[in-house]
Amino acid sequence: MHQSLDLYREELDLRREWPPRWRLLLLFAVSLLLGLFLWTVEYRAAQERAEELASARAEQQAAEERLMELRDLRDTPEVRSEQAAAERAELRREQLAEAEALLQARLDQARASAPAEPLTGLARAAARPEATNIWIERMHIDGDTGELAIEGRALRADDLPPYLEVLGETGAHEGEPEFELHAGEDTLRFVFRPGRTPR
Repeated sequence: MHQSLDLYREELDLRREWPPRWRLLLLFAVSLLLGLFLWTVEYRAAQERAEELASARAEQQAAEERLMELRDLRDTPEVRSEQAAAERAELRREQLAEAEALLQARLDQARASAPAEPLTGLARAAARPEATNIWIERMHIDGDTGELAIEGRALRADDLPPYLEVLGETGAHEGEPEFELHAGEDTLRFVFRPGRTPR
């Protein structure tokens, strides 16, 4: 006996189409799951950003508090007095360096325009290390007349007579000495003219 089987019959067709309402329901479910997944990812990212922002704000607040503490420490009288003392010491150091440079420049100029030996003694006398409260600001020798002038500052008037006496004993000048003293803001300014340099 021979039997034939028709595989193209509708009952045997495996490619059945789903009804439209099932397709819509499946599409809705997939969309819902995808939306839920995307919302979860975005929610976690937003939480991480919020935590980072909160951490950054906490760090900024801690830094501001530390800055305020440092400002309070800086404004204490002890710190201000130490800072002022350091500034005064730096100013004195700069003035000393300027005076040394000026003295060296004047000595170089004097060596070039006048006899070297008498002025060397004067320079040594002017730069006495024990005269700590006296600063020489300018030494000038007039090239035409040979007149010498020493200008400087002193903290106290009592320091000047022994200093000027030593300058007068150097023999780097001739004639009668002249002396002028002017009161400044915090120091005394003086001009000492021991006379003319010997020719």
